[in-house]
Amino acid sequence: MQNARVELPTPCGHVVYFPVFLAKKATEEGVSHVFHTICTCGKAYMVSTEPEGAYIRGRGEMRAVTDAYEALPWEEYQLQDQRGSFFFKKAPSLATLRKLLGSVGS
Repeated sequence: MQNARVELPTPCGHVVYFPVFLAKKATEEGVSHVFHTICTCGKAYMVSTEPEGAYIRGRGEMRAVTDAYEALPWEEYQLQDQRGSFFFKKAPSLATLRKLLGSVGS
């Protein structure tokens, strides 16, 4: 379970993966996070994990998505496992996340 990943379908028709830990923190404890990732086709995505699920919050060129992620004023954390490092930011609250990134579907 330490290396378990969640599969998230992307608008480009592929999938990206993130640690089960983030999904569990969101669904079981209500703790939301944001991370950025890149698909095998080269499209970059910013993703939030929330109590209701994981949502793509932004997409585009890697530099633009990275800049948007870096601009988030929250502390960054790192998970390390056999697959390597996974970086994410913890939102202070779901309300704060939605205020900064918009509600799902907006």
